[in-house]
Amino acid sequence: MSVPIPLAGYSFRVDFGIPGFFTKDIGFKSVSGINFELKLKDVKVGGVDGGTVQVPDGYKSGDLVLERGMIEGSYLINWLEAQILSQKKIPIPIIVTLLDGKGLPSYCWFFINAYPVKWETSGFDAERSGVLIEKITFKYFFYKQVNMTMLSSAYAAVMGV
Repeated sequence: MSVPIPLAGYSFRVDFGIPGFFTKDIGFKSVSGINFELKLKDVKVGGVDGGTVQVPDGYKSGDLVLERGMIEGSYLINWLEAQILSQKKIPIPIIVTLLDGKGLPSYCWFFINAYPVKWETSGFDAERSGVLIEKITFKYFFYKQVNMTMLSSAYAAVMGV
């Protein structure tokens, strides 16, 4: 019996279902906000001295936040600007894929009906050298985490990877 090894979080890719095609927009240095939390509500119980208990009341999830060095000619930023200028929400699927040591998917997170709510840069500073960082925040309807290790293992076996 083998001991499970924690997954490394530095090898990943992000794909976007921009209307008309899927694109991999490169260079993300970080992805954050992948979380969900059970919402609870207080319900009174008992008689005269009754207290309260907490019962489940749905769930909430965080915002998906992507950061990278700003690049020229990004389809993602063009799509984002089009939404801002038209003042219309055009939701898309976003897929974040954690890759193993061979570059094959370990896990995927599928974000359904994602749309941007904020775009910002790290700002400019003439006294520091460095890459201009852009940060894009998305809301989404829901997400689904999928274990891809079995599929990747089968692919690796067939392809001899």
